[in-house]
Amino acid sequence: MQGMLNKPLIRRLSLIILVLIPFCPATLLARDDLQAWQMLSLNFWQSGPHSASLYMDHRLVDDLSTTGVWVGGPRYKYAAHKNLQLGLGFVYLDVKNLETGSWTYQLRPELEINPRFKISENLSFHFRNRLEVRYIESQSGSNVRSRHRPQLTHSIQWKAMEKIYANTELFYSHETHQVNEFRTVPVGLGFKLTDSAKLDLFYLIQSRRQGGGSDWRHNHVMGTHLIYSF
Repeated sequence: MQGMLNKPLIRRLSLIILVLIPFCPATLLARDDLQAWQMLSLNFWQSGPHSASLYMDHRLVDDLSTTGVWVGGPRYKYAAHKNLQLGLGFVYLDVKNLETGSWTYQLRPELEINPRFKISENLSFHFRNRLEVRYIESQSGSNVRSRHRPQLTHSIQWKAMEKIYANTELFYSHETHQVNEFRTVPVGLGFKLTDSAKLDLFYLIQSRRQGGGSDWRHNHVMGTHLIYSF
């Protein structure tokens, strides 16, 4: 316990949070909705620098009263270099309109270019850059969006806990030429459950632009991400 709660670690994590939070346009006290996101990654194949997984995501919205989003699909990763990861994905989404109760599906091919490197023995930086081509039901053509997420991770060896991390993600629409969403994780914790299973617990602030204007909606999210490797 003493090793985890040392003063240099506390100072470093405080700096991480102070750096990342200003990128989120919401104040921490603002809240339009309370949500819970449950994610699952099944890593079913790995050969050298190549790996493949199945990703699934279920989200409870409207103050945890109903399912609002389903996500699922395969993803492929290639470790091109110790400091560079490339990725491809294809996911299916089903999104609920809370006013009408109707569902709208999306098909989303993805491309990722993710630099990463170690800052020190225990501190690492990962910068996920994803391009998404979204085909939305009842809309003609495609909708292109890019996402950019810098993350700082501090490795920890304390009982089951392996890491603590913070990140912020920016969403940019190439159709409207606007930043239309931020997602900020002030704190996330990673645990090793078994040799095959890991679990991330995180708190996330989601801020979304409404209708292309200047109004934003802010949601507080409690999230879990279970990663299982076969």
